[in-house]
Amino acid sequence: MIFLGAHVPVPGLPYTTYMEQHPECSIGPFDLYEYGGGRLVPSWEITRGFFFPDCEEGLTKEAFAYLLPCSIHVLSEPCPIEERPNVPSSYILG
Repeated sequence: MIFLGAHVPVPGLPYTTYMEQHPECSIGPFDLYEYGGGRLVPSWEITRGFFFPDCEEGLTKEAFAYLLPCSIHVLSEPCPIEERPNVPSSYILG
């Protein structure tokens, strides 16, 4: 199992519950995002500072043009597995 730049899910637990129990593991400035129709809509400023802090501005604006609002519902659904499979795991960050 390979996790690509993501928080590792806890079997049977919604991610919002995990975040409440571990506030030090923030995945973003959710208090600064806009929410429209159940979707997360980050502004240019938030996107630049959080996702692209080390990229040149022109490249960041180009990438931002392709950014789509994403559902926040998935964060409140329990992880669908009851226990982690007994397989090798790796984590890739950056």
